[in-house]
Formats: sequence, structure tokens, C-alpha cells
Amino acid sequence: MARLIQIARGRIDFLAAIAVFLSASAFYVAALEGEFVFDDLPLLSSDPFYHEGAGSSLPDCFTRTYWRKELSQGLYRPVTLASYLLNAKFAGLYPPSFRAVNIVCHALVSMLLYLLFLSVSKGRMPAFAAAMIFAVHPLHSEAVIPASGRAELLCALFLVLGMLFHAGNWRFRPLLLFVCGLLAMLCKENGIVLLPVCLAFDLVLRNCEFRKASPLKDTRLQAAYAALALAVVVYFAMRTALVSSPFPRFSDAIFFSDNHLGFLGFWERLPSVLWLQGLALWKFICPAHLAHDYSFAQILPIMKVSDIRTLQLLAFIAALCLLVFLLIRENRRFALFCIVAYSISVLPVANLITPTGTIFGERLYYFPSAFLCMAVASEAGFLSRKLGVSRKSIGISALLVFAALFVRLSLRIPDWKDFFSIAEAGVRTSPLSFKMWNNYALQLLDKGMTEEAEKGFSRSIEINPSNMPALRNRGYARIKLGKNKEALDDLKECIRLGTGDPEVYNKAGALSAMAGRRDDAIRMWEKSLELKPGQRKIAEALEDLKAGK
Repeated sequence: MARLIQIARGRIDFLAAIAVFLSASAFYVAALEGEFVFDDLPLLSSDPFYHEGAGSSLPDCFTRTYWRKELSQGLYRPVTLASYLLNAKFAGLYPPSFRAVNIVCHALVSMLLYLLFLSVSKGRMPAFAAAMIFAVHPLHSEAVIPASGRAELLCALFLVLGMLFHAGNWRFRPLLLFVCGLLAMLCKENGIVLLPVCLAFDLVLRNCEFRKASPLKDTRLQAAYAALALAVVVYFAMRTALVSSPFPRFSDAIFFSDNHLGFLGFWERLPSVLWLQGLALWKFICPAHLAHDYSFAQILPIMKVSDIRTLQLLAFIAALCLLVFLLIRENRRFALFCIVAYSISVLPVANLITPTGTIFGERLYYFPSAFLCMAVASEAGFLSRKLGVSRKSIGISALLVFAALFVRLSLRIPDWKDFFSIAEAGVRTSPLSFKMWNNYALQLLDKGMTEEAEKGFSRSIEINPSNMPALRNRGYARIKLGKNKEALDDLKECIRLGTGDPEVYNKAGALSAMAGRRDDAIRMWEKSLELKPGQRKIAEALEDLKAGK
């Protein structure tokens, strides 16, 4: 009888895992139709490495950085690059094929998370609920839909596999952990969190009676930690030997163009970092407003005590302390482990240890949010039992939550269809971001909607009068509209602000010449040639102007 029960349970778990996989895939079917968007263009479509006839091979992925040479930040993700290259070789640079692979990866991660939740929580329904929340949560759309999110997906895949092997005491566990840890880091640098997360699991969950025996004294665990530590050493050795860079180049000023926290010291950026973690939790709880770009144009660092976000930060810290106190008081170690694991997972992306390339990004919380899903499902089950809530009420509540998340995801998916749709969604969710308005107006201009584009650039300039890209772009739009005087004013303002774009000087010179301002035109074109020598047409026009022709 016991054997039959075991077989039945095994079949239920198998069917549940398959259901999670199929659901995660089905939720994103509508996202297959779309173009390369956002980081996909510089990362893939404009990189010759992936073009047919380039002669690129899989070993080449291990001897180059993630971004092509002129955009390189020292990031080293060869396994992710290899997946892109295989994608391109089998299906060409066809966006739906890249999205399909991403969706399959997300479905695999969701399925493996169910198995992980089941092995560590010992509750089938909470595990299934947590995996389904993860599968459908709209916060993950930025990692799942655009091709550029694959690094997050592959890294999470190997991290979850590593945790499964560690929690389940698999045979050859040290070898499996070494492989998973190394592959996770070779997909994305965040893979380094596997060692501390496994350590947190052992300290908080594996052995509750610390007085009897510490898990750190277990020789099998010591072998597992040694394997994970060796993976870290091998990873840095590979970086140093193959791309001559043990660390990403965080010192480059251009690297922080969208993250002004990069220019601040640790204590200066700490308030902003903590507030952003509160923002991340709020996006998880209420993903009503999602954006593809949280640059400094949308989020400014907290530099004053009078900033309203300071009060929000204090409220967030108080709520977090209260939550931890209640968990410890109730001795709910599983929820406490989720909090600790989540905190560890966000450290590499939180701008706390070191500044990163963005001030905030939804895709960066793809793997960390798995622990939030675990905590929510576990605590919901605990509270429902404590309060005596009926199973019917629990089921209805769960369905309502899934329905709400699915509706939000369904509304979010069309935002990623093309550059225009993502730019339009950007101004909808971040109406005070001058960068969003500039990007949106550029898409309007590309569609031939020049008058609407001019209004979009004007809105961007209203928010930030020193916004050189929007001034330049509005000037170009006004030239198309025949508003030469207004266009010249915009280009002159760009020049006053210190632009180094020779094309701005070229067009300003041409408009000045048309307006009969000969000296101004000469000065503009001379500066353009100084910035970019060898412009034959500009040099000829300048000579003609000087000769009085």
C-alpha cells in the first residue's frame, strides 16, 4: 500500500511539473510575434558576430566579451553568447526564434522551481502555487520576452538546478554543483550567489538543532562548498586568461550614463539602494506600472533628507524589521530562509557592493523573485490554516490572484512587440522621464509622424531643458517641417550646451548660410571639420562660402 501511495505521489508530482511547464509556455505564446527591441539591437542584430558568413564558432564565444568590442564593459558571458550563436545558425537573426528559446527556458526554470519548492518545503500545494506565480508574474516579462533577457534565464536555470542537486543530496553532488555553479557564472555574473544561497539553506533549513550538530561540520557539505568555491576560482581564471579582465570595467564613466549611483560613494548611494529594494518589492506585490528603462531620467538618487522617498524608506525598513521579528517569533524557518536567500540574490544587482550598469531593472529580479514566490505561497498556506480558512476559499483566492497576474501579463506582452510599442508604453508608465519622451518621439519620427514627434521632443525638453539629444532631434524634425528659424535655435542651444556632434554643426551651418548669416555658417563648419576631419562636402561648401560663391 505504501508503495502504491509513493507511486501515485510521484505521478502527481510529474503531472504537476508538466502542468507548470506547459502553463509557463502558454502564457507567453502571444509574445512570439515581435521584433528585436531595446538591448536586442546593439547586442544581436547589429553585431557582425552573429551574421551569416561571419565564420563565428562556439569556441569564439569564450574569447570575447558579451558586448562587441566598441561597446564592451568587460562583461563575460560565453554560454549565453553560445546560445545566441546557435540560435542564429539554426534560424538566422529571426526575432521569434530567439523569443521561443527564451520562453522554453522560462518554462524550464518554472518547472524546476516547482521541484525545488517541493523538495525544500515538503508541501505540494504551496510548491505548485509558488511555481505558478513565478510562471505568470508580469515582472518577469523583461527577462522572458526580449532576446537580451536570456542571460537572466540561463543563469537562473543553472542556479535552480544547483540548488536542487544540493538540497537533494544527489550522487556526485560536488561535481554537479561545480558544473552548475560554473555554467551559471558563465551565463551571467550573478551566478556567484549559488554558494552563499546553498550555505543559507544549510544553516537555516537543513539542520534546525544547531546545538546537536552544525551542518558546517558535515564532510559531504564541505565537499559541496569546496566544489562551488572551485567553480568561482575557475570562472575568474577563465576571465583573466581568455579576455584579460578579471572584473567588469566599472570605472568607465560612460558605463554609468544611466546610473548616477555609479558616481557616488557607498554611504551616499545607500539610501537610494535601500529605497530601490522597497520599489522592487512593491513591483512584485503590485506590478501595475512596469517600464523597460529605469535610468537616471526616471529615478534620481536620494540626496536630501527632505526627499519624500526618505519617509518611504523608513516605512520600508520598519515593515521589514517587523516581518523578520514575526517570522523568528513564530519559528517559521522556511519563510526566513526565503528572505535571506532573496537578500543574497539581489546583492550583485542592487548597486550596494558595487555600482552596476543600471540604477534599477525589472529583469534583474528574475531569479531573486523566486524566493518571494516561495515565501508568499508558504505564508498564505500557513495563515489560512491558522485562521481556519476553508479550502474552497483558498482555491478561489488563488484563482483570483492568478487571474489578476495573467491579465496584467497579457496587457504587458504587446508592449514588447516592436520599438514603437515599447516606447509608447514607456511614456505611459514614466510620464516624467525626459529620456522616455525622446525615445517615443524618435519612433514617431521614424513613422513619418513629424508633427507629433516635434511635440514629443518638446515634452522631453520641458522636463529637462538641458536635454541635448531632444534639442538636436527637435531641430532635425523642425527642419523637415520647414521651421528653419526654430530649428536653428534648437541646434544653437545644443552647441551652447557643449555638443560634440559634427552633424549638429553641419546643419546649423547650413541653416545659418540659408538665413544669410555667413560668419556664423563659416564658424559652424570650421568647428565641424575640427571635430571630424575629412568631410569633403562640408570642406567644399566652406571654401565656396569663404570665396563668396
